[in-house]
Amino acid sequence: MGGKQSKAKKNKTFQEIGSKANKDDPNTFSYSNTINLTNDIIVSQSNKQPSDDYKRVKFLGEGSYAAVYCVENKITGAKHAMKIIDKSSNCSDETDIEILNEINILRTLDHPNILKIFEFYSTKESYSIVTELCKGGELFQEIVDKGPFDEVYSAYVMFQILSAINYCHGMKIVHRDLKPENILFNTNGYIKLTDFGIARTWSPNNSNDTSGTPGYMGKKKYKNLIKKKLFFFKI
Repeated sequence: MGGKQSKAKKNKTFQEIGSKANKDDPNTFSYSNTINLTNDIIVSQSNKQPSDDYKRVKFLGEGSYAAVYCVENKITGAKHAMKIIDKSSNCSDETDIEILNEINILRTLDHPNILKIFEFYSTKESYSIVTELCKGGELFQEIVDKGPFDEVYSAYVMFQILSAINYCHGMKIVHRDLKPENILFNTNGYIKLTDFGIARTWSPNNSNDTSGTPGYMGKKKYKNLIKKKLFFFKI
């Protein structure tokens, strides 16, 4: 009898502790009001050289100011992607702001269809951002290679994209540059939303801002751009 009472009391205690979790913030877990972990705390920042912790395995690609490598953690052996942005004269102040903005936003997000950031390094020479590795390529290339998707596969892709966007909006994050080039596939074929460089935390003050890639904007945004005398070609 005494054992049953003790078990019931223990279960009640766990229920009470669980009810103290912060249900308003999906990125937060609280335990008995003594531990409060958020995703931005878990993501670490370092001023040392990335080569102290990672070794380069393979070159994956490069852009106008960044190169991407597959790297391996020297302690765990885990493979990740590392984007290295050179802090040279080619990296403008605007680019610098976008990089830091992307890092700060990704640190707050934790969703299976959003690219996860693990660490970032800031040295005199460069920024280095360590993220999960996506070997499946871009959605854009998938469309080019396979042509029109069938209904089932389209639903599979769209469900994951909308799930990621819905989560972002719940966190008051607006991506502002959603396009197939910014959607990757991981090794298992799951969608990963990337490139939060021009993303913003929504507020009434910036709700009418125009930004993104012109060819992917809606007609209303086109009209706004024309009114502002910004000219572009749509491919």
